[in-house]
Amino acid sequence: MGRHVEFGDGLLFSYLIVFVRQYFWIIDNNSLAWTLSVLLAAACWYFYISTKQFRAEKFGRSFWLLVGLPLLLVYLLRAAFPDHSYDVLSYHLLHAERSLRGPLFGPGDFFPTALPFNPAADTLTGISRLFLGFRLGTVINLLALIWAAQIADKILRPFVGRAWLRSVCVLLFVLSENLLFEISTYMVDLLTLPLMLEATLLTLRADEAENHRVNVIHVALLLGASAAFKLTNLAVALPLVAICAYRMAMVRGGWRRSS
Repeated sequence: MGRHVEFGDGLLFSYLIVFVRQYFWIIDNNSLAWTLSVLLAAACWYFYISTKQFRAEKFGRSFWLLVGLPLLLVYLLRAAFPDHSYDVLSYHLLHAERSLRGPLFGPGDFFPTALPFNPAADTLTGISRLFLGFRLGTVINLLALIWAAQIADKILRPFVGRAWLRSVCVLLFVLSENLLFEISTYMVDLLTLPLMLEATLLTLRADEAENHRVNVIHVALLLGASAAFKLTNLAVALPLVAICAYRMAMVRGGWRRSS
């Protein structure tokens, strides 16, 4: 399994914990619910990693100097200013604190929140904030953006062979103004970016997969997770699903042989 584990897989484990935790909202004991969530998420994570269709790829000095270091510097410049945006104070913090202790709605609640979204992303940032505090709790966005940059690097490898030039291209991608704005906030958008990019990469490399059916299952899981975080991600998920369905119809006989 070690040949498949990459930087982003550690972050993916925390994503799985958040999703599994919602299935244990029926348990009143919070400590027991979290313990079961971690154990079940670990099992799901193991099966996902052990069935990955592509080997882990290394990222050399060029990536960390030209991409990782600038992102870290930008984050440190903004980390001193706590996120006081309207949406965060209105419902993101409330959703996070409630979902860390149980379901979003409690007994006897009367109109507890104006925007009852799925709190999965807020639970994830809530875990980060619980361990690192309010200002540094947004570091999970930095990790997600680095993960997204690594996937972008893998997507560009067939087109840009030189590592240093490819790292410059990836840097231009991650230096988008909106990405740098959200890197120090408790908004949910950056958390889903690596999920959608990974699904895109698996779709692009579908013909290279050892088991095409398993590869499509991974794409479906990644897209489903991104949609669970934010429904507007369906704008990206649906075209990828259509491409996968088209390929399934075109090479169906080959898929039977590979499975």
